Amino acid sequence: MQLTRCGTALVVLITGTGVFSWLFENIFSFFIFFSLAGLLFLRAFVFSRRASIVIHSISLERNAQKTVIRRGSNVRMRTSAECRIPPGTTVLIRDLLPGSAKLVSGRDSASSNQQGLQGFDFQYMVALLSTGHIGFRGIEAEIRDQFFVSRFQFQNSRFKKPYIWVEPVGLFRKDQTGGAMGDWEEERRSPLRGSGVIAFRDYLPGDDPRSIDWKMTAKHGKMFVREYAGLVGVPSLFVLDFSGNAGDLTDSWDRLSGSFLQAFRDAARERKKCSLVLVSGMNLIRYLPDETSLSRVRTAIASNRSYPRLVHAYRNLDAGPARYLKKRVENELEGSAGDTGKSRYLQNLGGIYDSFVPGMHPSVFDLQVARMLSKEETGRVYIFSLFQGDQSHIRTLIHQSRMRGIRVSCEVPKVVAGGELVRKLERFGAHDIQVVQ
Repeated sequence: MQLTRCGTALVVLITGTGVFSWLFENIFSFFIFFSLAGLLFLRAFVFSRRASIVIHSISLERNAQKTVIRRGSNVRMRTSAECRIPPGTTVLIRDLLPGSAKLVSGRDSASSNQQGLQGFDFQYMVALLSTGHIGFRGIEAEIRDQFFVSRFQFQNSRFKKPYIWVEPVGLFRKDQTGGAMGDWEEERRSPLRGSGVIAFRDYLPGDDPRSIDWKMTAKHGKMFVREYAGLVGVPSLFVLDFSGNAGDLTDSWDRLSGSFLQAFRDAARERKKCSLVLVSGMNLIRYLPDETSLSRVRTAIASNRSYPRLVHAYRNLDAGPARYLKKRVENELEGSAGDTGKSRYLQNLGGIYDSFVPGMHPSVFDLQVARMLSKEETGRVYIFSLFQGDQSHIRTLIHQSRMRGIRVSCEVPKVVAGGELVRKLERFGAHDIQVVQ
């Protein structure tokens, strides 16, 4: 409870009267002092009772024009509140926007001083700048009369609805050699974007700025974006790696997951065969074969983002590559008959391989990936990852795919893309490396 200007003036008057009465010992001044102090306490008691009436009668209904938007897009909100207002009281209801939200237009509050059961209705447009399931922080009720003002926040679950799913924005682009796999361009969209332009449309919030056609924009005085032809004909498997998605790389993860969702969205829209795999290091979290529900994919990503990385396999060596290395040592040993030192080294190395190669067993993750790829008629595997820390699972995915003649493309965030990472992925056997802007 705080004082208004009138309340502050009354307190000053009471203080001055009390000081005057104490200094001059004036009975009349003492009477005025106690009368004003009693009036102030009485008004405080009445105000607290009125505030209690308002608080216990508040109800709220909040509606969003869209419950699924892209990061940075605007969404129109409509809030309807109702409460009982005692006489001589003014009530202001304010929506508590999410911390990452920005008010674009309209008013997020309304007030009334009419006695009785009153309704508050206000509409506004807000831009949401963070990703995930975003809920409102609740509402704030400001209650005031002539002498006092109080503010109360209601933040339980019923005042936070509706929750809005905000998708990260990322661009999924086709690789430079897409046509080599038997793809062709069609005049419709697909998860693999071609180079031909089939149409223009108005710019919408959340569209990639690189798709803006500036000639059309300058000609017509409003922004247009290009719609590209799509490459079709190759079933795709999309792999999203949750490793390293926290800390300084959160923004890069948002772009990466946005690119992943964009690829799936386009595939689902065109009803193309598309499967998804969610992994966290050597841990296969979810396998969604022939998935068509975008809501299930969103829920899977949101619920598993902090999935623990239970299994690590630093410098893991499969039995297949180990046998290849053993055979290579044997071939070199045959050609080094005249070099005693080298022959002794190769014999020792061959003995080491002989000791552990027969007892090597594939890891659980290797078996899972092999079983998954054996069920798929996949022509392309796309790996979306931040490529942080242990990357044995990346090497396993690439190796298993290449064994089956499947082309592999690695989608790398721009912030981590560098020569060392590119060379490592090339050593793993990746066919293409695309940078997610």
